[in-house]
Amino acid sequence: MTTPGIQDWDEEEGEGEDEHAGAGEDGGGGGAEPEPRPGDGAGDGAGDGDGIGDGADDGDGIGSDGSEWEEVPARPAPAFPGGPRPGAAPPPAEAPRPSAPPVLLRFQEVHLTLTVPPGSTVGLGRDPEWAPRTARALAAHRTVSGRHASVAVAADGTATVTEEPPGPRNGTRLDGTDLVTGVAHPLRDGALIRLGPRISCRVTLGRPAGTD
Repeated sequence: MTTPGIQDWDEEEGEGEDEHAGAGEDGGGGGAEPEPRPGDGAGDGAGDGDGIGDGADDGDGIGSDGSEWEEVPARPAPAFPGGPRPGAAPPPAEAPRPSAPPVLLRFQEVHLTLTVPPGSTVGLGRDPEWAPRTARALAAHRTVSGRHASVAVAADGTATVTEEPPGPRNGTRLDGTDLVTGVAHPLRDGALIRLGPRISCRVTLGRPAGTD
């Protein structure tokens, strides 16, 4: 035999369970909201790619609260060690190297001294266009050709003398030796160049102009 009181209580409990179940499934009836599950986009700051969260960023520069942020560029690595420190004084400039002194040609029979700087060439003869520095002083000396010889001084101060082609009529001698036409012959300090039989000049190497 069934007791009426117990049966009525079971049916009321069953109806209550159905009401709670229905309210949870269809969102009505004033039931409690379901707790968020991990990975559904709302929670502790983790985002699912749609920019929702409390600080997560999806790469478009906009935070969860709609505010834009400015990207700060990375600082370059310091230049030291191995290089100058920032703010350090620049290294002193290298002092310019002194240039080689000019070559002096002192003529013995006429009052003439030529200064030939490094990197230049001077013609010796009576032709005013080819040898403008000697033509006037040697104009009266017919034994000297118009284009007799030339002296060239290199950048390092070394010097050579060359007898000009096709060759002067009376020849060119260096320290008593006849020169070969068109061939550069090195000069030493104190060498004597003779233009024909009557005109000669003494070579001075490695001394500034105006010194003896």
